[in-house]
Amino acid sequence: DDDANPSGVDLARLELNCAKAALRLGKATAAAQRADAALERHKAATRGGTYANALAVRAECREALYDYDAAARCFDDLGAVADRGGNGDDARAWRRRARDARDLRDATHYAVLGLPAAAAEAEIRKAYRKASMRWHPDRGRGADDEDRTARAERHFRRINDAKEALLDSYKRAVYDVEARRRLSTEASRREPWPWHVDDAKAAPPQPKHAFAAAFAVQSENVAPTSPPGPPARKTERRDVDGLSPKPPGGP
Repeated sequence: DDDANPSGVDLARLELNCAKAALRLGKATAAAQRADAALERHKAATRGGTYANALAVRAECREALYDYDAAARCFDDLGAVADRGGNGDDARAWRRRARDARDLRDATHYAVLGLPAAAAEAEIRKAYRKASMRWHPDRGRGADDEDRTARAERHFRRINDAKEALLDSYKRAVYDVEARRRLSTEASRREPWPWHVDDAKAAPPQPKHAFAAAFAVQSENVAPTSPPGPPARKTERRDVDGLSPKPPGGP
């Protein structure tokens, strides 16, 4: 591409590799910053181009940090990139990721507290106390865990919103009517909600739907497919930019 600035593209690739390494180490906040830098450098070097691989890492980071709205927008943008490239299957896979992120964003107050829709007031109070103690932003502060703090700040707001709505009988009645369809959908959900898995301090090394072979993809702008297994050692050492996040429903 004659319009590309090779040094700028190389710097963008370096930022991306740093982002992937940080995410693989479970440092989603640092990885997101590197992915943002990669996107900016690539955009400047290519005069407006979209670095789809860096965008995918940004999406994974936002999802890992419970910023589900931002993650959904990134996945939608990846779907648009795939559409422009004529990759319909890829676009549909990215949009499934976007729908999954929105499901997490729009989870009901009952899902936030881990309760059935018929929970009694005493159960709600008990669940609120347990969740607020686990997710209070001050818990573990100073432990040099940016990811845990970011997740806690976002989720703690949702916990308080749930308490305010469900412990007021009028608000709860209105909410139950408005959320009826979503409650029905959630009743058939088999996977646990991320905020009910493991301890809040123990951030997973990768987000739930993270790419399984981030260092083992052969080309740029690879679709969200499921690789057959862990990459060979020699492949891991390659300086590559592609990535393959697993689509929802994968193992």
